[in-house]
Amino acid sequence: MFRENIPWDNLRRVSCKEVRALQRACVDIEPGGNYRPGITYIVAQKSHNTRFFWEEKEGEGEVSNVPPGTVVDTHITHHKYREFYLTSHPPNEASTSRPTHYQVMYDDNNLTMDQLETLTHAMCHLDARFPHSVSMPMPSTY
Repeated sequence: MFRENIPWDNLRRVSCKEVRALQRACVDIEPGGNYRPGITYIVAQKSHNTRFFWEEKEGEGEVSNVPPGTVVDTHITHHKYREFYLTSHPPNEASTSRPTHYQVMYDDNNLTMDQLETLTHAMCHLDARFPHSVSMPMPSTY
């Protein structure tokens, strides 16, 4: 499950509450409570000031936006959390692309970070209104 725009100060409380509600709903679906699918709950946020740039090695110090599909999951992420930044979409010509920050709040599927990042990027290609990827995974917009 992708969830977007939970305020930073409510992140843990809201995600725990929603995961418990999902688990209860799954148990209620089937008589006997045997339906217990794995749940992966990821919060996606655009409300930050982080930007990534590509520096041209041969140029005069020219910088440009990173290409779509760029993932950053080390160095600037917190070592205690499973989190990453993904620039999934092409930038507007006149602006700097803003990566989406993802934090894995719950994952009883035990997905690796590479699996989560690949799945997330794939979900950003599902908007039928655009011929290119978008900044947020489609499940988070519905």
